Amino acid sequence: MPNKPLDILFLFSELSYYFLSSLTGLSNKDSLNIHVIHWPVNSDAPFKLKLSSSINFYPKSDLSISEIEELTLSISPSIIFTSGWIDKDYIKVLKAYKKNNTQCTSIIGLDNPWRGTIKQKLSSIAFKRTLKNSFDYAWVPGDKQVSFAQKLGFNPKYIKKGFYSADVINFSKAYEKKTHSKRLIFAGRYAPEKGILELLQAFKNLETADWELHCIGTGPLSAQIQEIPSVKHYGFVQPADLPNIMQEGGVFILPSKFEPWGVVVHEFAAAGFPMVLSDQVGSAEVFLEEGLNGFTFSWGKENDLENTLQRIMNLPEDQLIEMGKKSHEFAQRITPELWANTLMEIIEESSNVRN
Repeated sequence: MPNKPLDILFLFSELSYYFLSSLTGLSNKDSLNIHVIHWPVNSDAPFKLKLSSSINFYPKSDLSISEIEELTLSISPSIIFTSGWIDKDYIKVLKAYKKNNTQCTSIIGLDNPWRGTIKQKLSSIAFKRTLKNSFDYAWVPGDKQVSFAQKLGFNPKYIKKGFYSADVINFSKAYEKKTHSKRLIFAGRYAPEKGILELLQAFKNLETADWELHCIGTGPLSAQIQEIPSVKHYGFVQPADLPNIMQEGGVFILPSKFEPWGVVVHEFAAAGFPMVLSDQVGSAEVFLEEGLNGFTFSWGKENDLENTLQRIMNLPEDQLIEMGKKSHEFAQRITPELWANTLMEIIEESSNVRN
């Protein structure tokens, strides 16, 4: 490793609580200076974010493309991370910088799983022709994203997993105080692709007097959900406040029709929740083992969501508690510390190549 601190630049999309928790772990490394250019906070997830004074943040909305290019030159980063390739400004800045700074290591973050669609096949061809040479590494959440990265032309040697990590320490606080209750808890954006309308219908069909449905979130379907008297609606909850709700226990449900990853699964796993997830939730590959800490259901298969809810609701309390313990155990598979260590591995590997 070099003696002087390395500068790392993140050309990032919307900041999130979980990303900042990972950055905080990274900022504890004395050998690094961290810089983050970022988009505004998403209005559907209005996080009140506490920005570390040890990290340099620059809102993209305050900068023109030329100013971002000048800032990048002044930082002179040895590592540049870019959130995908959707932001054409970021791509332009990266290409311009790497043209004269060939020793800079560039990383692309990818969270879409490989599904083999025509669109993905065409985009992978275009990426290999126009963008692949701009990136040295791909950093992805899980196995399905690894497949996509390989289709984009990345050698498996230069693909790293574990990009998304929940703030495991924060959500483990709920596990330490958690009690058992008969609650199904949904947390996510109130939008059709999250499967929340189907969840509401399935719960209604079950006609159970013992179990309650609690929903945490906001989005275009908020008004519709708030009108249902049998559902307890919390609205948007800041991540720092979520453990207070979690510690009252229950079963976590995420019935998404499309969910490339889903960090919320990791958060509820750390809090020790049994789980019901659709087979479209990417993070199930790490945080759910069928029958051990919950169940998956097949999206689009008639009555499968309803039947799976009934299945977990019929389990005895001691089995649900044991499932919660397993979830908490599985949550340790990815942590902010491991996230930081992965980036340090990339830095070490890049340093060895340069030397």
